[in-house]
Amino acid sequence: GRLVLVLFIGGFFMQQKDRKQMYRQQTMGYFINAALEIIEEEGIDSLSIRKTAEKAGYNSATLYHYFSDFEELRIFSAMKYLDQYAKDLPAYLEPVTRPLERYLKIWECFCLHSFSHPDIFWLLFFKHADTNWDFSYYFHAYYDIFPESWSEDAANYKNMLSSANFSEREFLSLTDSLNKENIFLPESDIHNLATMNIMLYRGMLETLREDSEYLTIEEATATTVSFIRRALTSYDIDLD
Repeated sequence: GRLVLVLFIGGFFMQQKDRKQMYRQQTMGYFINAALEIIEEEGIDSLSIRKTAEKAGYNSATLYHYFSDFEELRIFSAMKYLDQYAKDLPAYLEPVTRPLERYLKIWECFCLHSFSHPDIFWLLFFKHADTNWDFSYYFHAYYDIFPESWSEDAANYKNMLSSANFSEREFLSLTDSLNKENIFLPESDIHNLATMNIMLYRGMLETLREDSEYLTIEEATATTVSFIRRALTSYDIDLD
């Protein structure tokens, strides 16, 4: 009888904990969706705690019960744009079979999305790059809040997408593509290539943040991918 009672009490408290977690995630979702509306209407620089709380139907003090600070709200909101990239990527890659061409297509798709929202992707991948922040935490927490957003088609790219930092993400993607083509470069060369490619991309992203009319999104994407192709061929990697 005592065992049954213990199990019942344990189950009750687990249910209570689950309900609290579900309520917390649901409320965070309200705030994030409100923030996204503001970003779409006014841009990410116009986002504020007060505006977000008002649009979500809460007061500002309540928002701080769910987010440690304003920057955390901004990051969770920005994850929506990475989510859209993750959804579009599988279909974008579908007609491509060669691993290195798929690698370049991943870059192309990423550039098209990120160059459309340079400030948001800067926030996600570069603003906190020197602080050892845990990108993978936000990635997984976002999909805990919005589980319906995760596409099973993107499952093959989950490790790459959730990598703790951009350098690791690029290194994993490039290494995998080279290995699948039986091209085995020294790890130091792969790191150098990955670093070079990120610097090329970062330079273009910064340019578009400062002057969105400098190039069209398509021109900026084509230029960036062409430079990445040149970087690969500089290591005698045949792309023909």
